[in-house]
Amino acid sequence: SFKTHTTLSFVYSKLVRHKIGPEVRTGTFTVEPDLAERWEAPDDTTYIFHLRQGVKWHNKPPLNGRELVAEDVKFTYDRFLTETGNGNRYMLDPVEHVEVVDRYTVKFRLKEPYVWLVSALAYSWSMWLIAPEVVQQFSDLKQPESAIGTGPFLLERYEPNVKTVFKRNPVY
Repeated sequence: SFKTHTTLSFVYSKLVRHKIGPEVRTGTFTVEPDLAERWEAPDDTTYIFHLRQGVKWHNKPPLNGRELVAEDVKFTYDRFLTETGNGNRYMLDPVEHVEVVDRYTVKFRLKEPYVWLVSALAYSWSMWLIAPEVVQQFSDLKQPESAIGTGPFLLERYEPNVKTVFKRNPVY
């Protein structure tokens, strides 16, 4: 649901995000780096994202604060494109595949030119990066304990229909 996604967005990061703040003109959707420090498009069907080094997953099992790497990005988008019932899959239909170039670089190969790729990757409700260990342990990601990301807050406590409590991520 929209409310669940909005709440959970505090826990996760994306490759890129839409810029926010008082200096942003209403109605503009400028994309800026998030986990990717930069990106390039050497041709119409290739996008290369260079990840920030030293980004850590939340210090919770099963990740225990390990570093985010390109394999995590590939896993996230491979899962996004193949997960049964993903209502947002159409947003990345032009993606043929995602390749790991090196530990901190991923390449998106497209089936056809798709100028909206970077903007689609900034979509705030479904483009969060997910670690393979979390999916392996929690499978459907419906348990509150599965909310493990690289974002600015950690989920501390969830009481259904009562409250959700976050605490600051000390290594964000």
